[in-house]
Amino acid sequence: MPNAVEPESLFATESTAEPSTKERAWGALVHAAALIPIPGPNVILPLLIWLVGRDESEFVDDQGRQSVDFQLSMLLLYLASIPLLLIGVGFLLIWILPLLNMGFVLWAAVMTAQGERFRYPFRMGFIS
Repeated sequence: MPNAVEPESLFATESTAEPSTKERAWGALVHAAALIPIPGPNVILPLLIWLVGRDESEFVDDQGRQSVDFQLSMLLLYLASIPLLLIGVGFLLIWILPLLNMGFVLWAAVMTAQGERFRYPFRMGFIS
């Protein structure tokens, strides 16, 4: 049948569509904006970019949710490490958390720039 529709195309949604170059750039930017190693701006900048782009693109909305949620999770871990400074564990966390954050953010920005939907290995699910 020349006009037959393939079964996969019946269930295609925006989430399976290949993101455009502009969407990939905005998706990578929403992750890369968190590279500022200061708790606070590393949440606010991705949040602002996500709020600007979420209505324009489902891909940017998805990646913005991932980025902001991960940064909120990291901020909570930073705050939790402060009282742990009293027993010495906090010093280790104060050094490890920024390195983990930077590594995951760079990985997310690169993967998103390539058009893949990045999922952080751990996040607390503040934004659904």
